[in-house]
Amino acid sequence: GVRNKRCKNRSAKLLSQLSQSTPESVIPHWDRLLLLVSCESNIVSWNAMEALGYLAHLKTPADLQKCLPVLIQKLHDKSMVTISHAISCMGKFAFEAPDLRNQIFTKLLKLKNYSPSNDCELVLAGKVIKAAIPISNALPRELKNTLRDFVNDYKSCPRKTTVNVALKLYKNLD
Repeated sequence: GVRNKRCKNRSAKLLSQLSQSTPESVIPHWDRLLLLVSCESNIVSWNAMEALGYLAHLKTPADLQKCLPVLIQKLHDKSMVTISHAISCMGKFAFEAPDLRNQIFTKLLKLKNYSPSNDCELVLAGKVIKAAIPISNALPRELKNTLRDFVNDYKSCPRKTTVNVALKLYKNLD
């Protein structure tokens, strides 16, 4: 019942926290975490994606590549929070695995099919932009140009936080 659900959610949160503080204790459970991304419980799924992102630095690009189909599927979820967690996780994968950057950001930049007047969509655009900041100068020219176009649309949107990250990234791209 309710108690079991709370216990499950709290356990998932603890797993995410442990993956950040003592990643070596959680890394043996990588495959299980990947399964949890597809869990019915949003909270468990969110924490599993968070944990995978924290552990990305301990995995090979091939291991991260195997996770991408599940994360890409989450980009089409109905929940903005789920999409946000997928974006953050994929951004960490891109940071750790340069060979995956093109594939990851090609997917993330396609999230642009939304109207800049919808605040939820502005939040997600901000998440994509924030994920790109640490690697923006290492992207291939064509992808950097696509990113510049994406960011340009959000430099003057109604959401201040998105504007701030857009301006920060835009300066990095020049």
